[in-house]
Amino acid sequence: MRNLLDVIATMAMVIGAVPVQAGLPQFAPHVIKPPRPGAEGNTVPSMVWLHDVNADGHMDLIASHVAWMDKPGFVHPYVAWYPGPDFQREHMMISKESFGPNCRVYRFVMFDVDGDGKQDLIGQGYRPFSNDNHWFRCPMDTTRPWTQYYDYGKDLKNGHDIRLWDIDHDGRLDIVLQDSWSGKIIVKPIPEGEDAKRPWPYYTVVQGSGLTHYMSFHDVNGDGLEDIITAKEEDGGEGISWYEHPPDNLPVLWRKHSVVDANLTKAFARDLDQDGDIDFIGTGEGYEMGDFSWWERKGSGYAPREFDIADNNNDVIGGHNCELVDVDGDGDEDLIVGGVDKRDGKQRFRWYEFTKEADKIHWREHVFGITSGDGFRHKHGYYCGEMAWGDMDGDDDRDFVFAGHGSGFLGWFENRGSSSLQHSAKLKQMRAILDQWIARTGDKGAIAEDSSVLKRWDEVMRERHPLPPNFETGRTRH
Repeated sequence: MRNLLDVIATMAMVIGAVPVQAGLPQFAPHVIKPPRPGAEGNTVPSMVWLHDVNADGHMDLIASHVAWMDKPGFVHPYVAWYPGPDFQREHMMISKESFGPNCRVYRFVMFDVDGDGKQDLIGQGYRPFSNDNHWFRCPMDTTRPWTQYYDYGKDLKNGHDIRLWDIDHDGRLDIVLQDSWSGKIIVKPIPEGEDAKRPWPYYTVVQGSGLTHYMSFHDVNGDGLEDIITAKEEDGGEGISWYEHPPDNLPVLWRKHSVVDANLTKAFARDLDQDGDIDFIGTGEGYEMGDFSWWERKGSGYAPREFDIADNNNDVIGGHNCELVDVDGDGDEDLIVGGVDKRDGKQRFRWYEFTKEADKIHWREHVFGITSGDGFRHKHGYYCGEMAWGDMDGDDDRDFVFAGHGSGFLGWFENRGSSSLQHSAKLKQMRAILDQWIARTGDKGAIAEDSSVLKRWDEVMRERHPLPPNFETGRTRH
């Protein structure tokens, strides 16, 4: 750099950016599998998980793939992993040949079953009586198919949710499995040694009373033990219920508490308004009303608020699954979910920012990205989306993965930080450029003579990326 004008020109290039809303994280999309028109009959991603499969220090992505049920049989179901940091290569883990005819892994968890230091895959068949439930041992060469597997027991007619949880507080994780047809929930303690190669014993905690879809866990009654929360299935069901964790951890049926007939397929229990009682929030698939809503406890009942419409004037359908996670780093939980906008029929992965203004709860919508392409048909069963999050690029923030399911999309959204943090980072870049120029020229005088340089560029940055009034260490507070 020969003179101060070169420095300023370089800083101008550093600054160039589109103005964004202050304080909120910005996300850059990275497509692994693009959306495809007419997903029917195609193999589409079903569930995603983040784990360093090959132990190289980079986070990897694991995804199960299934084919639509209204096609005869299941077309080429498989599970694959995509090595970070670019996630563009596909390594087959479990092929159709490993499954057998008409079989697939719909959902799964990763856990070191055999204690060899590598995480194995515990799969859940969508209809285990014909699909089986297998766990697949991680091989020495993780790029090769995972061909060594064991049947850990079918035991449910229509498995739809599988979770890892130390449910009995014995220091070892169990798997908790849910049947979406009956609502039955069973627990399988994960055996050790040779016992893991035989069907795993189980006990029932929820007998079930009809259609349901997903589970979540939360201490509803304040006794220090996490309870199980369930909701509807898109074809029907009783609404939100919670099942009370017994105090003695005995393998008995848990007491059922019916909450409200809400049109949700996934529900969470939280004291959202911090008034000392438990509210519920979630999303649903296939319902015309109330499928993106939170339910505030009012006396002995619950008052609904459909936040997609009430807070955002945008009617969204198809919230098959959702999760609560702190997206913007402000210390409270936001909601992430897929879904289809009624106004244009496109599937989007989005997050709803939790805010509290004048003692009123709001959920402000922000879109990660559009995850459907031309020809996407948002009919019943085609809305689905599954998600995961973690630090995918090693920069110590939270990135998000989305499997569009009905759209065929698989990709991740890189957290580029908030505009406030971008402002701080760009100022550091500017200072580094100036320091480099001074080091090369030895000319500190020009900077001293024109001390307004940094001040002026700082003003420009603040104009383009205004800091929130309560800016503090890169976070905004509600």
